[in-house]
Amino acid sequence: MAVAIPFVLAAFAAVGALKSAQAQSEQADAAANAATYNATAANQRATVALQQGNAQEESQRRQAALALGNQNAAMAQSGVDLASGSALDLYKQSATNAELDALNIRYGSQLQAQGLQSQGTLDAMQSTQDRRNASSAMSAGYLNAGAAALSTYGSYSSSAAQLDYYKARPMGTLATG
Repeated sequence: MAVAIPFVLAAFAAVGALKSAQAQSEQADAAANAATYNATAANQRATVALQQGNAQEESQRRQAALALGNQNAAMAQSGVDLASGSALDLYKQSATNAELDALNIRYGSQLQAQGLQSQGTLDAMQSTQDRRNASSAMSAGYLNAGAAALSTYGSYSSSAAQLDYYKARPMGTLATG
């Protein structure tokens, strides 16, 4: 029975190391799954941002066309010649401003989408790293299990040898080296 004790202790140490590694691996896998989800969500938000930007740009163009039409109608009703002079300059400037507004909307949505896509890329990279960490945790767990088993067995063997040494000495004698 006493011969089995070091093996039982070593087994418990190894199992403890493996369980710890398994927990670390599962935690890293969960983090990887979360990062993958975040990457997917960020890319979906980027697509939505572009779609919303396109819709807002088109809305801006429609509103601008309506405003330019109303402006021309008001000037024509006043008897102003729309084909030359200040009326033509005003129309060109208004049309230019309307186009710049539409392009600014597009640019803003593209910037937003690019930021979201970058976040998605970073999240995907984090997911990859987390999966590597999960694998490394298990590898380290196997090594730690072996080391724990050997260490426990060695400590027990050393203690047993010391105990045997003291048992072999007669009572009342001092150890001298």
